Amino acid sequence: LALTEALRKNPLTIHIPVILLTARAGIDNKVQGLDQGADAYLEKPFHKEELRAVMGRLLEKSRQLQQHNMASVGLAEEPVAEGIPALSEPDDNFLKQATEVVAQYIGEPQFSVEQMHNALLMSQSGLQRKLKSITGLSPVLFIRRVRMNRARQLLLENPDKPVSAIAQACGIEDAAYFSRIFKKEYGMTPVEWRDMQT
Repeated sequence: LALTEALRKNPLTIHIPVILLTARAGIDNKVQGLDQGADAYLEKPFHKEELRAVMGRLLEKSRQLQQHNMASVGLAEEPVAEGIPALSEPDDNFLKQATEVVAQYIGEPQFSVEQMHNALLMSQSGLQRKLKSITGLSPVLFIRRVRMNRARQLLLENPDKPVSAIAQACGIEDAAYFSRIFKKEYGMTPVEWRDMQT
């Protein structure tokens, strides 16, 4: 219980799912465990199938939350789903701050994960864990997603601007590479995507 409480109070670990496996079967113990922040409470002896089912449910919930979190800062096309709880205040602040840091340096091709974790005052491994848990993306892919999201905005706002200029504005010097990663993100090239919007 103390460990669960400590995990929930620390902004770096608040996102980690917790399943309590315990011989304490009383309802008071169960309520206390859930009140401390556990996501699930299984009594010993437990069945492997039960544990797998609980883990599967928590992983699916985590995937939905990640998509929801990305949509909440405009980095996912899907609308914010209803009925999914909002991020905790520390996680919400972190995600907004991470997005703002990348946006601030978006035109700089040399902007790196190292600069990102320094700007956020985090270790590289802490940034990796936190971003992966909240968004499902590594820092490299998160930076790319912010760049591609900005590219979509610029393509819409500047229908006559060359794709190479849009790429440079998003910190990508090679237009062919830009087109490849844009297609990987959205299933079509920047030109195809822009044509579809008009």
